[in-house]
This record gives sequence, structure tokens and C-alpha cells, in this order.
Amino acid sequence: MRQAILFILVVLTFSWSGAAIAACEAISSEMNPDRLVTVEEDGKRLCLAGQIDEAMYEAVRSIDLAHVSEVVVNSMGGEVHAAVKIGRLIHERGMSLIVRGLCASSCGNYLFMASPRPSFEKDATLAFHGAPSDRLYEDLGCAVGGTSTCNEMLAANILRDITDSNTFLNLIAAHYGRKLAIIRHPPARYGVTKDWKTNMWVPNQAEMDDAMGYHLPVPWEKKGTR
Repeated sequence: MRQAILFILVVLTFSWSGAAIAACEAISSEMNPDRLVTVEEDGKRLCLAGQIDEAMYEAVRSIDLAHVSEVVVNSMGGEVHAAVKIGRLIHERGMSLIVRGLCASSCGNYLFMASPRPSFEKDATLAFHGAPSDRLYEDLGCAVGGTSTCNEMLAANILRDITDSNTFLNLIAAHYGRKLAIIRHPPARYGVTKDWKTNMWVPNQAEMDDAMGYHLPVPWEKKGTR
């Protein structure tokens, strides 16, 4: 589902002064990279880039993940349903996750949060979208007693995404002790984000550490808030 509509976005930009991670060299750090789903020759590292959708999930599912312990990702996000399914694979196998370039929207919500050991390469950006909610469903006129303007197919997809998101985020919160209000209910005082590149909420280190339940092992710089 295109999550860029009507949701609130939280963005963190991280800088890491440590040595660069020589992994998944085929994935660039540029924004909106070409689609890539592959495993490196040693079979221990999954490389993901580009739009998250059902095709990406099917490509991941077709790979032998038996020895994969780490994921490197650069993605602007994509469909909730597909991202949750990839996130479940990451969670169930306890894979580490490294953000290269950008992990935004569904990538942040469901891939980054799914990993027990998320981390970042130099100058990586992490962006959380507000999770899909009943309000979006109601805005379509699809609530009980809804109007004839309700698009039933779109409404069914939204309900599926709401269920997927809530179920998975609850699982992650229970398993890792993470406080996911940072995804579900970012502070309203920062307003609704229309363009994450120019209008964003950047929480401070203490707020992010509180959400994760531990101190993220990278320094980062607060760029400012709305």
C-alpha cells in the first residue's frame, strides 16, 4: 500500500564514524535505488534495495535463508502487507539489519523494527511513517453505515494493512520491549508530514532510545524539528 498518504513521518539521520561496512557492494547509498534482491556468495548476507512490494517478498521467500544472519537494505518503503511479511522473516530468523542510504516508511516500520540488532552505515537515514489506522478507512466512507463512495477493494486492502501492522507491531513490542508509539502516534505538535525531505519530525537521542528500549550504538545529529 502506498503509505505516503495521510500518515505522519518520523525521520532520523545518523552519522557513524566507524569503518565502512564492506557488504552488499551492489547496493548503492543513493536514494531510490534499482530493485535488488540477492544473497552474497557466502550465503550469510541478504541484500535488499528498492521498492518493497509483493514481488520483493516473493523473491526473498524463494531464497535459501538457512544461513543468512544479516540484511543490508536501502529502500524508500512500499507496501505494508509485503513489508510485514519480510519483517516476519527477519524477526523469526533473528537477522541483524544494516541501513545503507535510506530505510523509510514501511522499511523503517517493519524491517528495521523487526531486527534484534539494527544498525547504520555512515550518513544513513531512518524514517518512520505513522502506521495505517482506522481513520484512513473511515476517510473513505467505508465505516459502518458508510456511503456509496466507499471503494470496497481499496477498503479491504486498508483493513488488511491495519490488521497486519497492528499484529506485527504488537509482536515486536512484546518480544523486544520496544515502545512503538514513535511509529503509531508521533507528537501531534509537529503536524502532518507531506514531504519527509523538507517537513519532518526528528526526535532527540533520548526519545529514540526510549522507543527502542536501549541506547542505539551510533552517534547522530539532530537536524531540527517542525
